[in-house]
Formats: sequence, C-alpha cells, structure tokens
Amino acid sequence: MATDSRASRFQLRAAIIRAVLAVLLWTTHRRRCRPCRRLLPSDGVHVLLTGTFYSANWINSQLIPLCRAQKIAKVTFVSAIPVQDIDGLEVIYAPKLLQKVLGGVPARLLTFAWHGIRTRPDLIGGFHLLINGLVAQFVARLARTRSVHICVGGPTEVAGGGYATENRIFGRLNGPDERIERQLLSAISSFDVMVVRGNSAKEFYAQHGITTPQHIITAGVDSEVFSPTQSDREFDIAFLARLSDVKRIEIFLTVVRKLKADFDTSINALIIGDGPLRATAENYVAVNELTENVCFVGQVDDVATQLNRAKTYALTSRSEGLSQAMVQAMLCGLPPVVANVGSLADLITNGVSGYLVDDHGNADAYIPPFVALLSETDRCREMSGAARASAMQCSVDAVAKKWDVLVTSLVITERT
Repeated sequence: MATDSRASRFQLRAAIIRAVLAVLLWTTHRRRCRPCRRLLPSDGVHVLLTGTFYSANWINSQLIPLCRAQKIAKVTFVSAIPVQDIDGLEVIYAPKLLQKVLGGVPARLLTFAWHGIRTRPDLIGGFHLLINGLVAQFVARLARTRSVHICVGGPTEVAGGGYATENRIFGRLNGPDERIERQLLSAISSFDVMVVRGNSAKEFYAQHGITTPQHIITAGVDSEVFSPTQSDREFDIAFLARLSDVKRIEIFLTVVRKLKADFDTSINALIIGDGPLRATAENYVAVNELTENVCFVGQVDDVATQLNRAKTYALTSRSEGLSQAMVQAMLCGLPPVVANVGSLADLITNGVSGYLVDDHGNADAYIPPFVALLSETDRCREMSGAARASAMQCSVDAVAKKWDVLVTSLVITERT
C-alpha cells in the first residue's frame, strides 16, 4: 500500500511538471514567430541574467568574463543573495519582503521576470536550464527579445527529464521520464543561442536534434589569482568540490584509504568545500581511521591559497560539464586525476597534462596515476606546467573573447 502511494505521488509530480512545461513551450513557440524584435546594437548589448550559485568564487567566474567582453555594454544580474562588486555589473536584488512571503527562489525569478519585461534587454538568460533557463526563455518571449541558455550542468540537465540533477523539482522524479526529456529538448530548441561548457555537451545536443547555435564558453578563472605560489606543498591530493552525491566523495575517500596502505600511512588529503554529504564523509574518515590523513577545511574564500597547499588534484564525479574546480586546480599547477566524464577531456591530454580515469565506480582505477605522480617528482613537476598551460584557455580574458564572438555572431546573423 505504501509503495502504491509513493508511486502515485511520483506520477502526480511528473504530470504536473509535464503540464507546466507544456504551457511554457506553447507560449515560447507562439511568441517566437512574432517579427517584433529590434535589431541588436552593434556597439554593445545589454545582457540580463539570473542563477543559483553556491559560492562567491563561482559567481565571479561566471560574471566577470561577461563584464570584460567588449561587445557587451551592460550586464544585469538578478539575485536573492549578496554579490560582490564587479566592474560593469548591475545587481538587482529581490525585495526582502517578497523573499519572506514567497521564498528566495520564487522572489528572485519574479523580480527577474518583472525587470526583463520592463527593460527589454537585448539578451536574457539563466544559469542551468532547471529552472532558471526555462524562466529566462519565457521572459525573453514576453519581452520580445532574445534568449540564451547557459548550460553549466551538461546533458544531465535534460537526460531522463533532469531526474539526476540537484534541482528540487525535477530531482523528485522517480527515475527517467522520456516525455519530460523530449519537452526539455524542445525548450532548448526554442532558445536563440546556447552556451555549453565543452565538446561532449555540444555533441550530445547535436545528436539529439538541437539546431540552436551552440558556443563552447567555459567559466573564466583569474589566472593571476589562481597560479602556483609555493613549491613546498604539505598535502598530496586536493579535492575541491561541493560535497554532493554527483561528486562521489566516497570513491575519493576510498582512494585515500587504499593509498594509505600503499604509502605506509604517509598519504594526506585536503578536502575543500561543503555540502549535504560532509557529515557522511567525516563519518567515513572516522570509521576508517583516516583522521590523520584527511583534512576538511569547508567552504573558504581563499580557494587558491588552499589549492597551493597540495601537489595533485582529484575529481571523482559521476557527471560534469567542464569543472571550474578542476580549472582552478590546474591553473595552480596541480596535475589532475579525474573521472573521464563530461568535457573534462577538453583540457586533459592523458599522461601529459593529467590523467583521465574510466573508473566504472571502482576506486582502484585511480591508484596507479596517483602512485606515479606522488612517487616521481620530475613527472609531477612536468605535468604541473602542462596542466597550467592547458587551463589558460579558461582564463578570464580568453573567455571574454569567446563572449565577444557569440555576440558578434548574433549581430551578423540579424543583419544578413
């Protein structure tokens, strides 16, 4: 009886999501055909964005390149949480009373919609399709302007209807839903332009029939802040990530436990970040007698300083786009040993600038690369330089130029 009741709740949630998506799709497709949009200005566009961020560091890497792009005259970001001052950025906060009544996310999205319809910027977008991107597309059509989908989560955002994401709505689906997946792909097809993080995401959407123009634009990391600053590093491995299910922290800790046996207890690891699985991770450390081998520093502002305490970097994610954390580590000179998922291979030449691991959920696959790096100083030093050189394509200035290319392509398309 309980199982039937649970299944009914899941079916109801899926039906509600399908209905809401159907309304959004009907509205966007209907308004898409109205020839009432003004031409994009050739001297700089106004971009309106919103999104959910877990750290100031993450916000900066997304917004600073946009503000430095020469073809973008103004960037407006709607938020419900504090955002630090960035040259060229206008921040609009959802009213506190509205947040108190509706909650942070609904208040932010309502403020975003009102501002978009009232000001009619040239380009409206959201970070993550669920649910910021869908709302951004809806607002863009109402405002009779252009929409951009900034796909930071990769194909996971649509695969199976988004059930594997951390989204509080779509993550409640009880497994994959093909109908919702088709609806989300249809929504993406209605965007005017799309930003993906790497080649694997671009190929995925092309294979699923998406003809929306795609541009590969990563987050932009300050290569002066994130740079090698010290040679005497006290930790062998750094793990920088939000401690959530998709990052598979349990695999990383198993790697540490096995390396401890290989290196006769001398291995030590630094975990930077926080999240819902931190307590679980700390319990694993205690139960497996790794307290002397693993250090948790939590979510910190001085990420570059913390990374420079380590020799190598690990990422054991189940899925990724192009990990910003990995880019930051590589810029600090940490050779990465990472799961071969998403677009991580865009920056890593296996055995040269890092190691890609086909782990299939098996921690043992990470052991040989780490043994090689931590046993051979010369190899680690050579790969450190190669890692930074490769990650420079994700520097703020390099990413700003990619945004210029995107805007220029839109301007040219509208004038031809």
